[in-house]
Amino acid sequence: MSICWKSKLICYSLESYKANEKSPIGMHSTLKSIRSKRVIVKAESLSNMPRQRDINSAIPFTSDDMDMDTTSTSIKMPKRRKKIIHSLKNRLKHKSSNAKKFENIGTDYLPFEVSREIFTLNEQELELRGRMTELINLSGTTPLMNKAREIEKICNTIIKLTSDTLISCNKRMIQLQKDLEEEKRQNEHLETLSQSVSNQLRIEPQMNRNGIILHQSLQRCTTASSFDQSFYDAINHDDPQIPMLIPEIIEAEANGGLRMRRKNIPRRPKQRLVTWEFIKNYIGKDITQIPFPVQFNEPISALQRATEDLMYSALLDKAAEFGDRGDDVMQLAYLAAFVVSLYCKSLERTTKPFNPLLGETYELDRVAEPEWGWRSISEQVSHHPPIMAQHVESFKSGWQYQHDFTIDVNFRGNYINLNPKGFLRAKFRDGSVMTWNRATTCVHNIVMGKLWLDHYGPVKINNHKNGYSCELNYVPYSRFSDKNHIVKGVIKDASGKGQYFLSGFWDSFLEGSNSLKDNSKRELLWKALPPREDAAEIYYFSNFAVEMNELEDGVAPTDSRLRPDLRLMEDGCWDDANKIKRKLENIQRNKRKEGSCDPHRPMWFHSVRDPYSQEYSFVSNKKYWQTKQKRDWSVCPNIFSYT
Repeated sequence: MSICWKSKLICYSLESYKANEKSPIGMHSTLKSIRSKRVIVKAESLSNMPRQRDINSAIPFTSDDMDMDTTSTSIKMPKRRKKIIHSLKNRLKHKSSNAKKFENIGTDYLPFEVSREIFTLNEQELELRGRMTELINLSGTTPLMNKAREIEKICNTIIKLTSDTLISCNKRMIQLQKDLEEEKRQNEHLETLSQSVSNQLRIEPQMNRNGIILHQSLQRCTTASSFDQSFYDAINHDDPQIPMLIPEIIEAEANGGLRMRRKNIPRRPKQRLVTWEFIKNYIGKDITQIPFPVQFNEPISALQRATEDLMYSALLDKAAEFGDRGDDVMQLAYLAAFVVSLYCKSLERTTKPFNPLLGETYELDRVAEPEWGWRSISEQVSHHPPIMAQHVESFKSGWQYQHDFTIDVNFRGNYINLNPKGFLRAKFRDGSVMTWNRATTCVHNIVMGKLWLDHYGPVKINNHKNGYSCELNYVPYSRFSDKNHIVKGVIKDASGKGQYFLSGFWDSFLEGSNSLKDNSKRELLWKALPPREDAAEIYYFSNFAVEMNELEDGVAPTDSRLRPDLRLMEDGCWDDANKIKRKLENIQRNKRKEGSCDPHRPMWFHSVRDPYSQEYSFVSNKKYWQTKQKRDWSVCPNIFSYT
């Protein structure tokens, strides 16, 4: 307070000198800040300003220099202002020759040290403190001041008690919230455990056939993994997590033989990953070959996630329907809607699926369910490079969907680009054959910040039957736009003329119209299903994704459902899952290094030249479903053994 008051007093004196004495100094300065005896002054005209050493001493203030109003605690202007100005004027006249050195300084802020020889701030500060103490003593002897001091003490005590009470209430509220969450988890655990016991009693043969897997899955789990604390930080070490077990076996209903699919999976343990602590050790390497711990994964394999693309298979049914009618434009429009829908599930899904082991498979048979009417088989056909192949056939609408692809990964500092290589194909019973590529996926904030995904780039769909095509453009994210995830497209006939126009967002909907200008004619082609209310607790899975990993009878022994590390990870046993995952990967890696096995030949796919792209691709050999019907899996390797 003292330094600030004295600085203002000095500036006031200099301004008064300029106004009253008509000095040629021309200083119109404003005190900007004081930082440990440093004063910043904005000099508007410094051509005649002397250096700080030109003023050899300061004129100290005495008790006669100021008026003290003991009744109002206010300090008035010094009486000796004229004497101070006169002394400064004499010193400036003797040192005016040094003023020329300041001609080119301009109007920038001029820093200079306020030394003891100029203002003797320390001595004046002590003196002002003494004066203020005298003032307080003079005004504090009255009974009114004593009462004010007592009131101040009481107010301070009340404020402290109120603050302590609010802090205690806040802590109690947090504890009550934790207790409620714990009670909710226990209730869900008891409910799912009861349902699990009921299902096991009803389907005894399946339990016997998969007993080993289920025994491993139902063992006690510790959700707080200690794999490596540099990978993640536990949110709350004092909050014990109760393992939530769910029925692993689907229940068959007597009426019609329809299956009751599971609707839940164990909640994800509340752990936060430190991605950079792990990624930094693998910069410049192929990210698809990095042995990630399960903390970075979601409890499904890449084969299962590829099958999840069929969540909106009804769009393929619509495309087949318009193909049967001979409407080539709308057939292509609904196929384009299916292509856009492939990306909607990735909005919040920043975790990665398990990399399939070589020879790993995944089947999903929904032929008996009227809503779907198709069956799918996928296989990891190559490990270097990693290639997965998939074949889906619909008995409901007569279409076939197949693809094989690998991913080219580029690490770009704080983000990663994923460039899929390969084409997707759809065949319809009217003879139409459609092929298209995938957009580029970008994973942002690898080093710091919250992970998020974006898709961008061109996607072209070609109808090789009639020359029609659809050109889609996934607009990249822009911080300067209030709308992102935009998709635009146009359907062209064989001559290249636009016939139908598409617009929407890859995470929510797609619309189509015959006109770019008339919005009233737009029709909704596809709309994304709303996410589950508890999506954040179950890896942002949809209901369809929740059903991906439930055990079914009769699948191949190489099926992803039977992979032990994946099942343990789903049940929250992350430490055990990491141990088994490393064992399985090391076994496969050692076999490849030692050359102890013949070159891998896929079991259910073979390589042929694609007549449209003229590149080799993997297509189904149509043996899987025949083998399943015979229930003879003796030809399958034992890839999940780790003992």
